[in-house]
Amino acid sequence: MGTYTFTCLACGTRRELPERHGGRRTTCDDECARVMMRERTRQWRAGKKAGAVCDRTCKHCNEPMPPEVHGHRVYCSKPCELRSRADRQAERRQAAPLDRRVHGPRGQVCTCPDCGTAFVAPPSRRWGSARPCSDCSAKRQRQRTRDYSKRHPEQVAARKKRWNKANPNYHADWVKANPEQARDLSRRGAQRRRHLKRTNGPSEIFVYDEIFERDRWVCGLCGNPVDRELKWPDDGCATLDHVLPIALGGTHTRDNVQLAHWACNRSKGARASA
Repeated sequence: MGTYTFTCLACGTRRELPERHGGRRTTCDDECARVMMRERTRQWRAGKKAGAVCDRTCKHCNEPMPPEVHGHRVYCSKPCELRSRADRQAERRQAAPLDRRVHGPRGQVCTCPDCGTAFVAPPSRRWGSARPCSDCSAKRQRQRTRDYSKRHPEQVAARKKRWNKANPNYHADWVKANPEQARDLSRRGAQRRRHLKRTNGPSEIFVYDEIFERDRWVCGLCGNPVDRELKWPDDGCATLDHVLPIALGGTHTRDNVQLAHWACNRSKGARASA
């Protein structure tokens, strides 16, 4: 077993120790270690008061270490340490294979069966490597929702009715909270309706109050009276409803329009019946 000789940094004594001692020591005992640490602290405080600049540089920005940074730190500040860590992580991700860049060692390269796009996703026992991407998954979900609505129209209507009853002023609150989006949607809808009115067939010019008085201020969809004092976007205000929607080929004539609550008209949408 080999030995090594060292000089104590506190008292200057030369000593010889075996290699198994646990590494290269710099002091002969604990008392000398405490003396050395006190001396280093005194020197650091003296240098800080004098405004001394450390001769070491930051590992990330290569700027001189400030006087308050002492010990074995290699970064001048916490932001430099975090940025250096982020750079190392980015380098490791770029050097890793494609199937491990996003989801780590469990990631795999998948191919969408609908559009053929390749992407990285965690493994799935259901889909395997042939799983739909996020856009195609959303399209499939929308199609399932439409199919369910066609198979169960009564349940969907009852659910909408319960939701409208639980949220009577949802649309009015949304319009007040998003006035610019509401105006944009209203403008685009008006442009589309004007185009369809010109292309669907005959169109008549009339005043809405004429239709409201003809229907005696009774909603043609729910049969309840309409309060003529309410203004849009209140759910109970008066609106003009097309019996056969313009989107389905209906005309803008007196015999194809009726009075309806705004909530009833919105719930009916572009369908021939509510």
